[in-house]
Amino acid sequence: MPTTTICQGDATTFAVLQSVAASDLPSGTPWQCATVGLAAQAASIGATTLWAVTVTGFYRISMAIKRTQIATTSSTLPSVTITWMDGDNSAAGSSAAIATNATNTLVAAVATQVVVYAKAGTNIQYSTAGYASVGATPLQYALRLKCEAL
Repeated sequence: MPTTTICQGDATTFAVLQSVAASDLPSGTPWQCATVGLAAQAASIGATTLWAVTVTGFYRISMAIKRTQIATTSSTLPSVTITWMDGDNSAAGSSAAIATNATNTLVAAVATQVVVYAKAGTNIQYSTAGYASVGATPLQYALRLKCEAL
């Protein structure tokens, strides 16, 4: 069973209280299963596994995407999609969580959360689509994701 770290404090000072197996946490306690931190991306990202689901249940996926470098002429920040296999009927689930954005300016990250009910033995995946960049300097972006078992 995966482990999680119980911490106390804020972003600048925190103390690790203990590492425990997720199965030892009180029922209903969310625990972080996976994180992704990608920088300097300059293309769409194909379907990539965020978490290999070990227990059928609810999972919360938090995500943020932002431009870190604008293109010389124009650009489109890609959309972010989360996919999974439903825990009740094994239907393929898909959420277009963040839409494309063609402003070509540096702004704060676009962020959202998606809650899914995923089946054990399947994968929760993420992908981006619709990346476009025109000019000598390419659009670059950062993508951050976190998956928590609920």
